[in-house]
Amino acid sequence: MFSEFLYLKDELIASFIVSLIYETEIDEPILYISELYNSKYYEDVYNIIWQTYFDFYYITNPTLVTLIHDTISKDRFNKSIHNIHYIVKNLFKLDKSMPVFLMHQQIKIYGSKSKFTAFRGKKPKFLEKYSDVSHKIIQSLEKFNWKNITHFISSIKEDDLQTIFSDVHNYLIDKKKKISIDLSIDYTNKKHILLSLIMINYCKDISEDRTNEKFEVEYTCPNYDVIPRKLLNENRNITIHNELIGAFDLYRHSVSREELYNQLWYKWEYFCKDCPLWNERFTEYKATFNDENQKINFPNDDLLEEFYEKYNLEPDEQSSTVIDPSHIELNDITSKDFLSKLLFNLHSSSVEIPNTLIEFFSEFESNITNKYII
Repeated sequence: MFSEFLYLKDELIASFIVSLIYETEIDEPILYISELYNSKYYEDVYNIIWQTYFDFYYITNPTLVTLIHDTISKDRFNKSIHNIHYIVKNLFKLDKSMPVFLMHQQIKIYGSKSKFTAFRGKKPKFLEKYSDVSHKIIQSLEKFNWKNITHFISSIKEDDLQTIFSDVHNYLIDKKKKISIDLSIDYTNKKHILLSLIMINYCKDISEDRTNEKFEVEYTCPNYDVIPRKLLNENRNITIHNELIGAFDLYRHSVSREELYNQLWYKWEYFCKDCPLWNERFTEYKATFNDENQKINFPNDDLLEEFYEKYNLEPDEQSSTVIDPSHIELNDITSKDFLSKLLFNLHSSSVEIPNTLIEFFSEFESNITNKYII
């Protein structure tokens, strides 16, 4: 749950997304993603970059797929924070759009439990050229039934994904749609790729060409040249994006504010145990954890002392100015308010959306009561 310097992982992710799409200062998304990367949440970093790209940037910037794929592939073999910064700098200030994000949220929130329209009667003859497992999605595309599309994408079995993707791709070609994408890119959420392929072929990019701006990033690596209890004071250089991330379904919504602080002050080791960087440190000193009392244990006092001589962050002894960057109160913002702010910021005129899709989004917006899902 926690990162290296005890930020909540899901709030770093949400803050990265919000700061990137709202185009605040480039230092903000850089610092959020860097804290995740330095905590060795590598797969989370790769996936959240892909997710943010497809949700907001793909329709208006489809050629960036290659840059992101190549850079992440490079980073898998040669880890460097500069690889990740390179991607963020290329995304920052680009035109964005909403359709994939809204469809993706429909899938995440409602999934295969969403209502759908069953097709009755004899199947149309044009479906014969496609595999049986693809018929429902393709028939939904033919009828512009977007709710069905989200339902059936949610319901795809892993073994059928490649077949359905190929059939949808071929259907789009038959319909004179021109944009394609390779399912084998280095992104684990293949259903999201399929959704994005559909959306980019039904939403027309009408944005004006923008000159790519060059951004300089002044990034300072963490400073470890202090005693352990000074590490938080020295390295907590960013405050979570408290204005907007409350619209997402976050861990802190499930616990009291008192418990949230209690976990930070007195159980921080337990809530760091699934952080890859901290896991390496705990393993080095043979630490184990008791799930009942959420406490850390060491085989002997020597290992305990050695560990805390090097890593005792002492969060319970820190001032509020050190703690607040991660535990500041979040604004009480609804999903609808977040969406309104997003629509105002994204200049939706950059994408031409079919009327049937506009109607679907209007229904989604008016009915949503859930938090968005990261």
